[in-house]
Amino acid sequence: MLFSKNNLIEKAQKIILCLIILAGVTISIVQFCHNRSLWLDDAMLALNFVRKDFLDLFSSLEYAQSAPILFLLVEKLFWGLIPSELGLRLFPLICYFVSLGVFIRILWNSGFRNNVVIFSIAVFVFNPSTLYFSNEVKQYMSDMAVAMVLYYLYNFDPKNFGTKKLMITGAISIFLSNITPVILAALALDALYKSKYLDKIFSIRFFQTSAIWFITFCCYYFAFIFKHPLTDFMVNYWGDLGAFMPKNIFSKEFIDFLSYWGLHVFIHLFDVNFIFSAIFILLFIIGIIGLFRDKNYSSLILFSGPIVIHLLLSAYKLYPVSQRLLLYLLPFFILIISNGLSIILSARILKSAKTGFGLTLILTTFLAISFFSKGIPLERVELKQTLQYINDNGQKGDLLFVCFQAAFSYQFYVETGQWNDNRFHVYHGTYMLGNDTMPAIARDVNRNNWLIFSDFCKEDEIKMVNEYKNSGFVLKDTSFSTGSRAYKFQYSGK
Repeated sequence: MLFSKNNLIEKAQKIILCLIILAGVTISIVQFCHNRSLWLDDAMLALNFVRKDFLDLFSSLEYAQSAPILFLLVEKLFWGLIPSELGLRLFPLICYFVSLGVFIRILWNSGFRNNVVIFSIAVFVFNPSTLYFSNEVKQYMSDMAVAMVLYYLYNFDPKNFGTKKLMITGAISIFLSNITPVILAALALDALYKSKYLDKIFSIRFFQTSAIWFITFCCYYFAFIFKHPLTDFMVNYWGDLGAFMPKNIFSKEFIDFLSYWGLHVFIHLFDVNFIFSAIFILLFIIGIIGLFRDKNYSSLILFSGPIVIHLLLSAYKLYPVSQRLLLYLLPFFILIISNGLSIILSARILKSAKTGFGLTLILTTFLAISFFSKGIPLERVELKQTLQYINDNGQKGDLLFVCFQAAFSYQFYVETGQWNDNRFHVYHGTYMLGNDTMPAIARDVNRNNWLIFSDFCKEDEIKMVNEYKNSGFVLKDTSFSTGSRAYKFQYSGK
């Protein structure tokens, strides 16, 4: 058993662990029920589930969207069962529960002490990134679930590499998550490293499993990736964002890339304050050094392998580095941090059960306070609140301008019957006063002009609001929601 019934501290550890897990389940359900508005990225993908049937998902998606085919089919299935945003968010929520549950088992199987397990789970649960993406209509949380399940089936034992469970799960996962090859490669590397201790039967199973995965990936690659019409566009898009690691490891660009994304992970992916970012960086460094010091190369391969492989893929422009695309790596960063904390707690001054438990309790408490201070549930672009305000305060015949970046979310709510735009004259995109595309009815003194913007079109917002103010329009009202704003103008006739 992990916990002894006779030890008061271990009982307290068990209670705290249960409370943290309960908190993770509760806040994710609260976030789910809040049903925040879709924003640009997931709205563009969600429109494909509204408009396309199952067979259409096998072809190119609208709005330059792409996702693993099995993820698309599962999301379409949930949309058919529950045709709403909640239906589309149900599968990511399930993946969050799977990731959390399996990550706990991985921590136990890693041999970490109770205090380390408690803090590591707290880092996972009290993390705005995991909570936010547990309700995102994208594949990022399913990426994490796939990574966790595959690692759990492997269970740090190369003998499991040839089991049917891992073999079949790995093959299916190729169709569910783009990061599956990264995880399978890390598992294969660890199995190869340990193969010198195993017999010829293992060698045969290793070859069989690897061959099945390779053949499966080739089938998936040539069916869905090879000569994909979006390849050049996406390479240029991510290249412009600096998402590909420079190949020259001695160049300044390489150092700058690793420095930027290293800090980005500990500041933005963990989404904690400066103090905890510094603590996590320190524990991460100690954890890596400790693995080398202890010659624990197997754990080094398993914990850091996916990180290194992802970076190598980015260097060859095969998979970019981005916060949301790194989400699946979060548990691996936590595992290395856990090793660093384990080393700290094994120091003579902290070896006492009370001292170690006290330090863990303090860190966990302040981490939870930092997390909840951000406010739950999390929001991004609350277009629904803006539309509700316009619905309550607008009148029939008003002109409604929707900026380009908010237009996809707007269209989703129109096509799903959540917003009736028949009362308004609706214009999408960007126009400026004085252009030929400016609707003449905008200058009707009896008609209101509602301008809707999101955080992703601030430049257009500033220009258009100033243009309206300088062109005879009077600002009558405003509505500000998280990431979304509406301005009500009326032409003065002057």
